[in-house]
Amino acid sequence: MKELRDDGIIIENSLTHERSITKVPVISVLEADDIYDYILVIIRQDQMAGLLPILARNRSSNIVFMANNLMGAEAYAAIARERIPARLCIRRKGNGKALWCMR
Repeated sequence: MKELRDDGIIIENSLTHERSITKVPVISVLEADDIYDYILVIIRQDQMAGLLPILARNRSSNIVFMANNLMGAEAYAAIARERIPARLCIRRKGNGKALWCMR
């Protein structure tokens, strides 16, 4: 988190090597009444089950998961069904079709 807080999000074009740097707010605690335009969730797969209930209590509309694993959206939906007592909708990238929603 320190690196993201200090350096921001750095995106580099692999063809031109041009870089864009965007400073973003970084938080370590998400309260239910904290409202953000977007929440970017960048975590390891083994942290997902514990984080989903916290995200479900929050009222922000747009939560974007960025994960580097083979688990897939269906597995996240299965974790969500087991662990979340609030509203959440997990959608597949591309067609936007909801895999699972809880209101």
